[in-house]
Amino acid sequence: MKIQGALFDLDGTLLQSMEMWQQLPLQLVRRLGGEPPEDLARTIEAMDQRQAAEYIIRTFGFAVSVEQVLKLVEELAAEEYRQHLPAKPGAEVLLEQLRQQKIPCGIVSATQKELSQAAMERLGLWKYFSFALDCGEYGPKTNPHIYLAGAEKLGSAPCCTLVFEDALHAARTAKEAGFVTVGVWDPAGEEHRGEMEAFCDHYIERLDALEVPKSFQ
Repeated sequence: MKIQGALFDLDGTLLQSMEMWQQLPLQLVRRLGGEPPEDLARTIEAMDQRQAAEYIIRTFGFAVSVEQVLKLVEELAAEEYRQHLPAKPGAEVLLEQLRQQKIPCGIVSATQKELSQAAMERLGLWKYFSFALDCGEYGPKTNPHIYLAGAEKLGSAPCCTLVFEDALHAARTAKEAGFVTVGVWDPAGEEHRGEMEAFCDHYIERLDALEVPKSFQ
């Protein structure tokens, strides 16, 4: 089976950013005057940003709008994406391999597409991508809408599209929708490593560990 396209999650898959996202909800709640539990990031992991904002407002009783929370999240995260967050090891090697195979790539992320593009441009990796989509438009990764939209933009069928994910719930959604799933190790997901290895079609510790021609063509 010839792979026709590849979709990449951003945080924890292309970027070393999960530690930042684990801390950001805590910073957000404290900024708004609350005292968050340490496991808040895990509680909202499967939510998109709007759902997470609604949850935080409801849980802590903040007298702010969803839009105000989302704006604060964007302000807290934007500098990290635009200036600091590093790529995951082996990212450029894998992306160049896909380009050599003429396999188009897109980004499907809970992070705003503008920040995805900004981070990839800073790292010199945006040239490998045709587009970035975000869950703000397509909903959380507990449903397959963002993957199906990405495959459509790539012009590839789900069964011929690689999906790279570090989170178990997202990989499960993609696989159940018929995509070829590649689990990517990240320290934040270590507790689910066994499940990811068993569930995904392929599992890699580094992005450059995947030999696309040998594995898929």
